Amino acid sequence: MPTAEELAHDFLWRVHCAVPHAGEIGIFNRSQYEDVLVARVRKLVAKQVWKRRYDDINAFEALLTEGGTTIIQVLSAHLQG
Repeated sequence: MPTAEELAHDFLWRVHCAVPHAGEIGIFNRSQYEDVLVARVRKLVAKQVWKRRYDDINAFEALLTEGGTTIIQVLSAHLQG
């Protein structure tokens, strides 16, 4: 359940806070994808909501790469089923 602080911010607020600074390496679980996927598959929100969130994620990652951040996505083999 989101906290009051999280509810006061946009969908990607927690992710913005976790992005490493220039010259740093960061690892985090990318729960923003899980949130969109689960909401989509379980029909928890309307298509326009999860579609906008996918667009937001893509725009956010484009902004990061334009700023010089390298994004490497790794999926653990045991999660692939």
